Amino acid sequence: GVMLKPNGADEQRVSTRWKYYRMDPKAFLNMGLLKVRFFVEFMRAGFELLCSDLDVVWLNAPRPWIDGSVESAAMLAHADVIVSVDATGNFTEGDGPAWGVHNEMNTGMILLRPTAGALALCGAWMKRMEQEIEKVSKLSSNFVQWWTNDQTFFNEVLHRARTLSASPKAKLARDRAAAAKMMHAPDAASAAALEALMTKVGRAHEAANASYLRTLRNVIFKELECAGDGCGSAHTVVALTTFPYTHFASGHTYFTQSLQKRMGFEPVAVHTTFQFGDTPEFTWGKRNRLRERQLWAVDSDSYYERSGPGTHADEVKYRGYVTVSGELVEAAMLNVLRTESDASIKAR
Repeated sequence: GVMLKPNGADEQRVSTRWKYYRMDPKAFLNMGLLKVRFFVEFMRAGFELLCSDLDVVWLNAPRPWIDGSVESAAMLAHADVIVSVDATGNFTEGDGPAWGVHNEMNTGMILLRPTAGALALCGAWMKRMEQEIEKVSKLSSNFVQWWTNDQTFFNEVLHRARTLSASPKAKLARDRAAAAKMMHAPDAASAAALEALMTKVGRAHEAANASYLRTLRNVIFKELECAGDGCGSAHTVVALTTFPYTHFASGHTYFTQSLQKRMGFEPVAVHTTFQFGDTPEFTWGKRNRLRERQLWAVDSDSYYERSGPGTHADEVKYRGYVTVSGELVEAAMLNVLRTESDASIKAR
């Protein structure tokens, strides 16, 4: 189908002979490239862009996490780019591990603001994909690969970029002020909010409020070398941070660990990652996981009205599904059992 039609330009399409685009490195990378070009068109028009993959289910409004209303996420309101992570535990949480920026970031949930930093990132991202497309264009049409996509090169660009030492959580006021100059504050209200946040961080240092400083999600500054389409200049700084892995959940934390359920809250969004079965023949893999959590609400009534005859002589006529009720495990045995989620729990 049509992916992008720039004003006054020809339609840009992606096609493949494969049923599953991921199996075609040329087609899938071209889809990624067109997607980022689409991002840039919106950003140049002045829009903030929140994009998610088709296998993401939104359960709550993300705005409080994006606009700084949530205290621990106040810095997110002043980042150029916010992206989800594939973390399965709290090993990416904190200033030490840079809130997951140095690990695998997942572009299945990403927010881009119309800033020079975000445009520079998109420019470097597109340039790297164009280089890879040139390489794979020389491969046989029968070549199949699964290991590179637009997310691969998003991570590559940022992991290779120089990380600046500046931090808006620095102890010294002059260091916080220097970091704040590289953060997003497009109007007077936003600038005032950022100034108030820096003051609050300073008071937390004075009061030795370690709990507040430890849980306040930070912004990481990356210096990008890019002078291509979408870049602000040859050297541009992007203020980058991540969504909290508990509230912007991966398939592992939500389905396997049941982490959010055990912690007593509903996440903002669920991405059905860590799940095979997403080819055209096997989309039931992700759908069924959503069904099990009552998040797939598009089945017709007929899906729940299966009827016989079955394959066994005693199944000449039946309707519906088999259900089991009553006590399944004797009470005395409960203390030696653990659920699948308990067996898979990561540190939190």
